[in-house]
Amino acid sequence: MAFTTSNGAIMTKSQHLNLPFIQPAQAQKHITHNEALLLLDAVVQLSVLTAELAAPPETPEEGARYIVAPDAAAEWAGREGQIAVVISGDWTFVTPQTGWRAWMEDRAGLYIWDGAKWNEVISETPQFGRVGIGAAADSTNKLSLNSAASLFNHDGNGHQIKINKSALAETAALLYQTDFSGRAEMGLTGSDDFTIKTSTDGVTYMEKIRIENASGNIQFTSSGGGQVELGSYSIGQSPRLIVKADKTHLARSYVSLRHGNDESGVFYTQYDSGADEADFVIRCLGRGRDIRFLSRDASGQTQNHVILNGASGNVGIGLNAPLSRLDVDGAVRVKSYSVSALPSAAQFGIGAIIYVMDASNGSELCVSDGTNWRQSSDRQVVA
Repeated sequence: MAFTTSNGAIMTKSQHLNLPFIQPAQAQKHITHNEALLLLDAVVQLSVLTAELAAPPETPEEGARYIVAPDAAAEWAGREGQIAVVISGDWTFVTPQTGWRAWMEDRAGLYIWDGAKWNEVISETPQFGRVGIGAAADSTNKLSLNSAASLFNHDGNGHQIKINKSALAETAALLYQTDFSGRAEMGLTGSDDFTIKTSTDGVTYMEKIRIENASGNIQFTSSGGGQVELGSYSIGQSPRLIVKADKTHLARSYVSLRHGNDESGVFYTQYDSGADEADFVIRCLGRGRDIRFLSRDASGQTQNHVILNGASGNVGIGLNAPLSRLDVDGAVRVKSYSVSALPSAAQFGIGAIIYVMDASNGSELCVSDGTNWRQSSDRQVVA
């Protein structure tokens, strides 16, 4: 039986699948028949291995089917979007018609040809192997988006974005990039502690902040150096670092200074509930180590203005090694009094020194014996 058109022309190919017809009195009809069967076998219930290849694989299996990717090369050049199938060891190409469907095995998804490109079919409860919104998704970035902004909105109440990892040593983090090179990362990286890291090259990362999962302690780490800066403001708006404790008796607002994990020094306030006030304490924890108050002179040289010697308990002013309880490198000035305005010697205690301008022997230093002030020159009571 021959197929003819309305004007009587004999048809040699089917209209939709382009299958060859057996012609009247044709010799070796089985060849034409088998060719049509092979094409039917290739495109009916169509399932392709992948649509990611732009050039043929080196050793394809007989009957293997592919959808040719953009920018095709070699034997596939100019065949973008077509179905490539190996038949008898050679490549055969089938041009899809609008509405054809194909299952893509590597993506585990059903796709449909719209006349220009293959599009994934969306079901009522879709589960996509990958999704690209204005961008191309790949095997690593299975969700890819090109957009000026993204909105994750609530559905009546709150909203959470969840990042889950499979094990402690894995990573669950947000990575911030410049031109696809990492510059900052925050999250759980290699542990369950929350960390913030920075990088200058996207390869080496420096940890800056760590919040310990178990204790809740916050560490400003020194990896790669760095500092904590509070900024600068105008008068009345100075930056503040607040360390706060409650008003429980002897409660402390505590700052610990460490080398490694060893506590070297602390300063804190300690609350006295009876007075509703707090003492301010500076403490050096190194055995025999000093507390120093330093500054620079006009020439820029560092000066020891006050030193509290940890080994002896001596206090030095203007020197490094005080030899007495109070050792001063320079003149010492005590307050001056007139005889009529002398303070109580008992109040100041034995050994207190003052300067009396109008003592019986004139101006001189006077020493308290616990009851009276006595002139240093003759031990007479100042009167």
